[in-house]
Amino acid sequence: MRPLTGSKKPVRKRAPAKKRGAKPGSKTRVSKKGGPMVIHQRNWFSRFFMSFRPVRQMVEAIRHPTPMAMVAMALIVLAAGYGLVRGGHVEAMADGVTNEVNAALGFAGFRVDEVTVQGRQYTDPEALIAALGINQGDPIFALDTQQARLRLEGIESIQQATVRRMLPDRVHIDLVERTPFAIWQNGGKLTVIDRDGHRITDRNLQAFAGLPFIVGEGAPTHASAIFDSVKSEPALYARVRAYVRVGDRRWNLRLDNGVDIKLPEVGFEKTVQEIVTLDEKYRILTRDIESVDLRLPDEITVRLTPEAMARRDAGLDSNDSRNGKSLKKGALKKLQIDSTRPSRRAALERNRDGSAVAALGQQGNKA
Repeated sequence: MRPLTGSKKPVRKRAPAKKRGAKPGSKTRVSKKGGPMVIHQRNWFSRFFMSFRPVRQMVEAIRHPTPMAMVAMALIVLAAGYGLVRGGHVEAMADGVTNEVNAALGFAGFRVDEVTVQGRQYTDPEALIAALGINQGDPIFALDTQQARLRLEGIESIQQATVRRMLPDRVHIDLVERTPFAIWQNGGKLTVIDRDGHRITDRNLQAFAGLPFIVGEGAPTHASAIFDSVKSEPALYARVRAYVRVGDRRWNLRLDNGVDIKLPEVGFEKTVQEIVTLDEKYRILTRDIESVDLRLPDEITVRLTPEAMARRDAGLDSNDSRNGKSLKKGALKKLQIDSTRPSRRAALERNRDGSAVAALGQQGNKA
């Protein structure tokens, strides 16, 4: 008899159960836990597609890439990315996303409802709105503040600008405008300019009536030098009504009595001082003359008015005994100077009715 204790029944091994849904012909493998795991299941299309050797090689290269294949794939990805960037597709997609986000924020209440400006005196408000590039109701985050600042500073009357968003619905602009310096006339048009020659405005010119008046092409870029020179002589500065640029080379000063002072191209600062000294001594600028020509370094040429010329011809002989030179009708009267510059010596004599005539003569050697 067999003992009852310690006996073991023989265990019959069972075949692994089939996974539900698995079809015959499917490749399977057993997991560590012993359950079946389907790797893939081929239909007729995949079997046909994989029957081609190049396709199988490509699939195997993707599943088990070699180092060269990985390098090739990286180059392909980089080339595709470079093409997207160069073609502007990435930027276009980013802009599209940004616009959608801004629109969504606009619906949430972040829209431009008000634009406030501080520091504006002369700039046209319509020019400000056009340079800002935004309208009421636009999404406030759609405003590029840096680009708006550059556009505002492109307006000639604005020296510096700052643009800020004041959430949720206000845009604030701080302006530093250029300081008016003079009124410039060129080609019949009047414009207010600053000290550096930048245009400020051509509107409401009555408000700038106290500014110096400059005339001629090229005057704005050179006006500060002549203005500072004349302003240093208060007696002359108070009488100048216009600074006229001639040929973009030199200046004429138009006085309140219509007399023109013709200055040289070079060294006009010293000439301004000399004409003031000459006027203090001989009162030449208050006499009956049309112009004083100081362009030559060694002489002054004074042109009399027609009335003064007629009085001179009626009261003087044809020859001037003092200098031995003929004084003909319409001739220019020359006041020559000696070598002791900057003082200019002028001999002035009066005719019978008291009008000033210039006596020609030179004392000493010319400068």
